[in-house]
Amino acid sequence: MKDLVFINFRTGEPAKNSSYDTHLYKLCDEAGIRRFCMHALRHTYATRAIEAGMQPKVLQQLLGHASIKTTMDRYVHVTDDSLTQAVRQFEQNRVV
Repeated sequence: MKDLVFINFRTGEPAKNSSYDTHLYKLCDEAGIRRFCMHALRHTYATRAIEAGMQPKVLQQLLGHASIKTTMDRYVHVTDDSLTQAVRQFEQNRVV
């Protein structure tokens, strides 16, 4: 999978993130949602993958990080939903 890239169809060269971000911003504006950049999707993917139970080392490899620390500390985020779920799980499993 290391040979997968986004190609600029006019030049045949790898596309720059900025060209996709410009189009994405336009789509966000049309949809009436807050703008975000394409790179933010990597963070969303990483967070949702961990929430869905993906093994951290597998995610590290998929994202191409040399260090698990990069994957877990920079790309995976704790969401309000995951905090709520963790508290509920603790409440259900506590011994009284």
